[in-house]
Amino acid sequence: MPAVAGEAGAADAPRVGFRAAVNKEAWTGVGLSSDGTMTSGGDGTPAVVAQFSGGVGFAAWYSLSEYSMEGVGAVEDAVNAADAGQTDGKSWVRFTVPYVRAAACADAGVAVCAGEKLKMVIAHGGTNAFDGSLHTKAITIELDVENGGVTLVGLNRMYAAHGALMGIAWLGIAPIGALVARFAKGPSG
Repeated sequence: MPAVAGEAGAADAPRVGFRAAVNKEAWTGVGLSSDGTMTSGGDGTPAVVAQFSGGVGFAAWYSLSEYSMEGVGAVEDAVNAADAGQTDGKSWVRFTVPYVRAAACADAGVAVCAGEKLKMVIAHGGTNAFDGSLHTKAITIELDVENGGVTLVGLNRMYAAHGALMGIAWLGIAPIGALVARFAKGPSG
């Protein structure tokens, strides 16, 4: 189990590091959500977003309070450093946040709280610039930092529908097609 800071807050807290990568050269973001949604129920989700220009990556913190660019505001965050890069067609963002006791969580700002599961929303866009283009893919995971558990919370419905239809096709329709091809043909002549 990671060490936990005292009641003093995030300044003296040990840190937890995260790195998220996507298999595409595109802006990449990670939000730390209270409820697993992009906006944390309208309260605003702190998110680090990596952008790329001329092969150079830079990351900044934002608050996401609406499902539009009007609800995205830049946040000055000197405590939680972040960086970004692109390698072999993949984009990544890396950041650290304090790991604090639950009692100090309210005053810690962006932090991982001991004893609480962390919900992360990971998304990427279709371009290198975070310029108003919406994300093309997003997923929500729940992390249990103390015990090392990871749970998939939200999967894009289109992926789930695609998987279900492919299962039906390969397990049901393809075998029927093979049987019809084998036994329903007329006499060869």
